[in-house]
Amino acid sequence: MNLLASQLCDPAAAEEVEALSLIYEKEFSILEPDNRVYEIRICPKLDNITNKEPIVLKFQQVAGYPSTNPLKYELFAPWLCCSAVNELEKQLELVVASSLGSPVVHMLVETIESFICAFMSSSSGNLSMHEVETPSLQSTLEKDEQLGTVVSVPSVRSHLDISPRILPFASNSTAPEIYHCEPLSNY
Repeated sequence: MNLLASQLCDPAAAEEVEALSLIYEKEFSILEPDNRVYEIRICPKLDNITNKEPIVLKFQQVAGYPSTNPLKYELFAPWLCCSAVNELEKQLELVVASSLGSPVVHMLVETIESFICAFMSSSSGNLSMHEVETPSLQSTLEKDEQLGTVVSVPSVRSHLDISPRILPFASNSTAPEIYHCEPLSNY
C-alpha cells in the first residue's frame, strides 16, 4: 500500500497509516480514504477463546491529527459485558488524552489486546459460547431434598408490582428505549 503524503494533512498520520497497514496486514482496512476512516479488527490471541468475533476499532484521522487534534474512534465489542466495555473505554480515553502530538492507534490496539488478556485471566468463565447442561427435574428435587431447604425467588411480576412503592418518581414515567450492540463513540 503506497499512500501519498498529500492525502493526509500531517506526515506523522501518513506514516502511521503506512505502518498500521504493514503491522496489521489482514486486520487493517481502509473504509473511506477521502475522509481518512480506517478499521482494525482485533482478534484475541488466547488459547481458551474460541469466539471468532473480533473487536473492531474504527478510527478517523481528523485534520490536525496527531499534532493538534486527537483521534476520533469507535469501539465495537458486542460479546463483552457492559462493565468491561466501559472499563476498556476509560483506558482508551486515557491513552488518547495522554498521546496528543503523537500517533496513537497502535497503542490503542495494544491496550485492547492487553485488556482482553487481563479480562480473561480475571474472569471465571470463558468468553466463547459453550453448552450448559440443563438438570432434570428429578435431579433438582433430589438436590433440594438433600439440602433440606427450598429457596423461593420472587417473580418478575412481583418486582414490577412493588416498583412504584420503591421508586415513586418512576410510577408515571415511561421506560427508556434499550439499545443493544451499539458501538461506543467519542465523536
